[in-house]
Amino acid sequence: MAKITNEGGAVERFTALSISQPMAALLTATAWEDAEGVQYGARRIYVGERREEPCGELLICAKDSPAVPGYGTGETCGLVDFYAVKRTDEFTPEEWQAAGLKPGERSGWGYFFRNPRRVVEMPVEREYDFEEVEFPAGEITEYPRVLRLGADGYRKVTGR
Repeated sequence: MAKITNEGGAVERFTALSISQPMAALLTATAWEDAEGVQYGARRIYVGERREEPCGELLICAKDSPAVPGYGTGETCGLVDFYAVKRTDEFTPEEWQAAGLKPGERSGWGYFFRNPRRVVEMPVEREYDFEEVEFPAGEITEYPRVLRLGADGYRKVTGR
């Protein structure tokens, strides 16, 4: 993600991967954490036909999601960290399982993701695959993961 300013004000630029549901939700929902504290989604590998070299943080968008009338046909789902790309010919059985596919079911390139973070859904209209997108600064917001309350906050929330 890069923050830039143009004539319309500050914007954030993301590399976005637009894919269909339920894969978008499976890539962005944390399912487990390894011994080093790195989190992974229910699916951590996406298989695409073309080789791309996205780097770092990616915005995952769902294509053809239930849309708000007049705002496009998809929505933002979450952010993930891209860390590797590999030909499907070289996949291990564990990597096929992490992609949610049977060995040899699809050919192409596997994109490996970690540290999924859900974001507040925003309507978008995107094509499939990777592309650069811009949003007004602060519009892409992660859902909070932890809520810490002191004794006073706990009483206010629970009424006790």
